[in-house]
Amino acid sequence: MTRKIGAIGILDYELTPQLQGKYKRTNFKEDQFLITSFLYAHDNEFAVADAIRELIARGCSGLLIKNVFHLKLNASAIQYANAKNFPIFLTDSQDLMFEDLIVDVTAGILRAGSADQTRKQIDRILRKDCTFDECLQEALRLNPSFQNQHCVYYVPGPVTDTAAMLECFSRYQDSKLDRPENLLAVYGSGLLLIYSWEHHPAETTEKILPLLRRIAGEDPDGTIGISDQHFHLGELRQALTEAFLSSSVCDAGLLPGRASISGDIHAFEYRDLGVLQILLPYYREPVLQKYRERIIRPLEEFDIENGGKLTETLVEYIRCGCHYTTCAANLGQHENTIRYRLGKITELTGLDCRNVWDLEQLHLAWLISACSDRLFSVSP
Repeated sequence: MTRKIGAIGILDYELTPQLQGKYKRTNFKEDQFLITSFLYAHDNEFAVADAIRELIARGCSGLLIKNVFHLKLNASAIQYANAKNFPIFLTDSQDLMFEDLIVDVTAGILRAGSADQTRKQIDRILRKDCTFDECLQEALRLNPSFQNQHCVYYVPGPVTDTAAMLECFSRYQDSKLDRPENLLAVYGSGLLLIYSWEHHPAETTEKILPLLRRIAGEDPDGTIGISDQHFHLGELRQALTEAFLSSSVCDAGLLPGRASISGDIHAFEYRDLGVLQILLPYYREPVLQKYRERIIRPLEEFDIENGGKLTETLVEYIRCGCHYTTCAANLGQHENTIRYRLGKITELTGLDCRNVWDLEQLHLAWLISACSDRLFSVSP
């Protein structure tokens, strides 16, 4: 169940005892999944056990038996297979056709390999030194049918393993989004939809989000990030970055709350990040880090030395619209406690929370600090 499958094949005559020495037993290889009816061994349970041991010795991934002969597997063979983590599946379904299974598993293997290659291509696009022309070339390698105008959606969390990935792709193929000009890709544990169009998009964001949730199979493990609309494929790097940031910024708590664009689906568009659109590309710059240190560091040091909560109070005060009563209720404190803490902030920083200009400076310094602490990269 947890073993890699790199190929699929049929066990037919190869392990028949009477043919030993007449045919080379080279049909089986490591990471191969085998299917069989055990026609040659239907009256010999020991031949079945010998075949299982042989396949395990060759490093095969597992065995599916179409049990048309109602075989009873030897208990010692089952025990040995369990000890070697070698899964054996039995089915008496008349609907199972070997040809269909081979096609489906092979398609899954190719899809898994393609997903890994796609991830590497996306990594190349996300390189900081990737130029406009290089981005365009990589985008067309990803999908030659991309149109210039595009938008990127990032759905965090649904891809927990290969099986989940293949299920997502299967649902995508059954959806309206599966068109030549679009691409669904796996990145990290999330799904990326690169949605492109020539003149007008076929679906609005409000229609795309429910389709994405169905493709993911469940509610996303976080906020769906949505890039701005871009008008040239050479800007795909920027669009990918915007989608990642829109998701991670919202979930990192850098915004007052999540934005629900479509019913109960939590999603956030890059254009709604406000001042963060300007700040995010540069928050690591020394001049901004120095600004952050000058304002936020005294608050952090006071909190460490005195067990205080000045930083927490400042953030909540900003989030609740600078209302003392609401801030006190949200923090479970008396209103006078909030006033005392804000006064202490003024004493330590020289910035008064009641003054709009000073409050903007405090807010900006906290945003730089929060970006530094919570956003480790622009990609998941």
